Amino acid sequence: MNPLIEDHEKWIIGVERIVSIINSSLSKIQNQLMQNRMIQENQYHVQIGKELIKNINLGVIINSHDQVILHVNPEIERIFGFKDWEINNKSIDQLIISDDQVVNNFVIHPSVKEAVNQYKTHLFRRTGELFPAEISFIPVMGKSVQNFPELWIILISDKSEDERIKDQKEQLERQALLGSMIKEFAHDVRVPVSSISTGIQALELLIKHDDSINKIIDAVKNDCMRIDQLMESVLSYSRFLLAKLKPIVVNDWMNRIIERWRMKFEKVGAEIRFIPGEENLQVLGDSRSLEQVLNNLISNALSVITPRKGMVAISAQLIQEGNNPPFVDVLVTDNGPGIPEEMLEKIFEPDFSTNEHGTGLGLAISRKIITAHHGEIFAKSFPGGSIFTIRLPAFIRESI
Repeated sequence: MNPLIEDHEKWIIGVERIVSIINSSLSKIQNQLMQNRMIQENQYHVQIGKELIKNINLGVIINSHDQVILHVNPEIERIFGFKDWEINNKSIDQLIISDDQVVNNFVIHPSVKEAVNQYKTHLFRRTGELFPAEISFIPVMGKSVQNFPELWIILISDKSEDERIKDQKEQLERQALLGSMIKEFAHDVRVPVSSISTGIQALELLIKHDDSINKIIDAVKNDCMRIDQLMESVLSYSRFLLAKLKPIVVNDWMNRIIERWRMKFEKVGAEIRFIPGEENLQVLGDSRSLEQVLNNLISNALSVITPRKGMVAISAQLIQEGNNPPFVDVLVTDNGPGIPEEMLEKIFEPDFSTNEHGTGLGLAISRKIITAHHGEIFAKSFPGGSIFTIRLPAFIRESI
């Protein structure tokens, strides 16, 4: 064979081998790139799963086939009161404790394969508190454990808040029903009381010179007035506030009310002091309803201060906390004996009164009115006095 031809064939064979090696290398590189891409995608998906488990508003437990806790999310820590390092690698029956047989079948018997979804039960927290919960057991089948779940995903939802809202709703419904009954009762009582009062007044005109009978008549009249006032308080409490909200200039509104009280204070030798807030301070409200609240607080303050030494101060101030909407505080301060600490939480409850002649509804009605104005009313006490605060959203006129 011609040496040139032979060299040429060898050269072709060499080139083919080089091409084959290159193709093989390229194929390996391509496979490696695909594997790397799949690994990256898997890592990305795993990271998404971790973030979901971490931030979901649902307790998540990853449990092995032999009932060992592998992982818990922060919500499980919150629900049960354990840190993850305290319960990881522990038996699941050390965390999920229940006297419910269905729950125990899954916790104690790992051979169960069927899923359970949103089963309603009660579980125990670390503190021993029993709480309502929904629990789901989800099996994850695998190859390493034949015919049985390789992992269990356990989902737990704490239903304590739902139960609290449900109880609160039922309580409000009962209160609404009771309020309706009280309203009817108050209306029915006022009619005969009005007749008795009218009859007593007529009788008083006929009997003018018998002091003993006049004393009885006066006592009956006073009792009729007290019953009428009591029924008015009851009706005020059961009546829903249908207020027309309008801008109120706080200083002008306070001053009008204080001037009406000034003569009563002077009569007993006490002082009522007006400390105006900043100019053009306004709230959005129903003037008559808010006037009822302030009158009640002034009346209460006057009843507890010492004549000729007592003082009640009415003031207002604009409060701005950070980026929150501004609000207005109207303060009623007295130098009376103060309120015992154990009573401060009770004074706004219906039927609670420290005055033997009081109805126990004045402050309860006040709180209802202020709440309807999206505000709040609260009290503080100190040796030698008390401060009642009416807090209302400030009304700010938008500049044109």
